[in-house]
Parts: sequence; C-alpha cells; structure tokens
Amino acid sequence: MKFPILATVLLFCLVLSYFIKKSNKESEHAMDEFWEREKKANFTRKKSIEHLDYISIPSSITDMTISSEEGKDALLSLQQLSTQKIVNFTGITNTDLKLTYGTANITLLSEFDANYTLLVRTLQKLAVELKKEERFQDMETVLLFAINCGSDIKKSYELLGDYYQEQNRDDEIAGLLSKAKEISGLSSGPIIRYLEGLLFQETT
Repeated sequence: MKFPILATVLLFCLVLSYFIKKSNKESEHAMDEFWEREKKANFTRKKSIEHLDYISIPSSITDMTISSEEGKDALLSLQQLSTQKIVNFTGITNTDLKLTYGTANITLLSEFDANYTLLVRTLQKLAVELKKEERFQDMETVLLFAINCGSDIKKSYELLGDYYQEQNRDDEIAGLLSKAKEISGLSSGPIIRYLEGLLFQETT
C-alpha cells in the first residue's frame, strides 16, 4: 500500500512543479513585454490632444440649487470642474496613453482622468442628495449624465434602476443594461446582474 501512495505523491509533486514553472515563465514573459512597451512608450513623441473626447458638464446641472450642505458642496465641486478638462480614460493604462499621445502629455492626461473620477463620484453624491429632497427628475438628469459619460459606479445604476422600477419603466432599465454592458472592467458584472434582477422581478 505504501508504494502506490508514494507514487501518487511523487506524481502530484511533478505535476505541481511543472505548472509552477510554466506559470513563472508566463509571468516573466508578460513582465518582459510590459517593460518593452513601457520603454517604447517613454520614447514616444508628443502628439496632439486637441481632439480627445472631452466631457462638458451641462448648465442644467451646474445651475441647479439644493438645500443640503452636502448637495451644495457637490454642486460647487461640479461648477469648479466645469472649467477644467475632463476625459474618461477608464481601462486605459498610462503606458497606453504614452504610446498614443506621447510621454510629454502624461501629466496632463492624468489630470484629465482624475477630473473624470471626481466628476462621476460627485454626480453620485449630488444624486443622493436630490433623492433625499424628492427631486426625482433632477436626480434622473444627473444620473443619466453620469452614466452617459461612462460611469462605472454601481450605486448610480442602482439608484436610477430602482427609480425606473418604481415607475414601471422597464424600457429605461433595459437601456441602462445596454449601457452597463459597454463598461470595461470588473465593475460591469455586478451592475449587469443587478439590472437583470430588476427586469426579472418585473416579469415574474
């Protein structure tokens, strides 16, 4: 009985060793590719960024008024952001940005991306405050703008999806689902499942 057990253990060790070595080689290869692309990116010449997909915050949002201090802070932040350049680079690495637009632009591009992150987070905060004041149409305006800008904040989809469900607006929920499927990254899955759950509840 001892020999079969020993043979099984040895075989397991050999297989495990094989997969560890294979994984290490793949990791080394991926790392080598990364550094090669990074080296190339660092020598990419500056290119025009005039035709980027810049986001403009509409006056229908910046001109809103609200009672709560949290809402006022959010509006002030949006008003300040409206004078800045905002671009959604979600899912795009700094290496890719340098390869596309040149190393000299990376600081500016990072600022544009940081402005985008602040934008969608602030829109979510404002929407929550508008809901508290039962200003649902304004809340819808804010959330639709955020989602059309490519926001991947799950709470924004939940807030608007729940509102549409209460209004029996299944077509709008289906529209949100289509938008969620365009999101790149891990956040799309939970959003899609949530919206599909809302639609499923309506059909049962």
